[in-house]
Amino acid sequence: MQVGNPVPDPVCGRCKKKIERDGLKEAVYQDGLWFHTACHREGADQLFRARRLSDVLKEIKRGVEIITSPLFQGDEPPGVHTAEREEMSTPPSQCWLPNTGEHYFLMLGNGMIARFPWNDTDFDREAWHFGNCFHTQAQAEQAREQITQVLHTLHQSW
Repeated sequence: MQVGNPVPDPVCGRCKKKIERDGLKEAVYQDGLWFHTACHREGADQLFRARRLSDVLKEIKRGVEIITSPLFQGDEPPGVHTAEREEMSTPPSQCWLPNTGEHYFLMLGNGMIARFPWNDTDFDREAWHFGNCFHTQAQAEQAREQITQVLHTLHQSW
């Protein structure tokens, strides 16, 4: 004799497939829903990635707000438009500018650090304007570590 109403096998809250109770190995019950363990883990991972992406997007939004703030608005930003072959303005005081013949360090596209002599070429000036001109190898390596972290964070959130 059965007491009460029969309870159907639960349905996974993520994949909507029936969770068989016969030979039940693992299941998770959370917030009134049943999940296969793998489905629950996938959902938790997806939520984690969504939160990381949200954090990155907030930082990007903050950066855009800073760039578009009145402090950054003006006739022309300091520097050169090398495509138009205009002359360079005076370097900002916080950026070290090598003298002709002096060596500087920069990051290559593959992450390697290279040492170059400053010859005041377009290449030298573009590296300096981009912020890829360092007085010491240690400074370049520190910048590479920070850029690597930013790139890894971006790739994890995509």
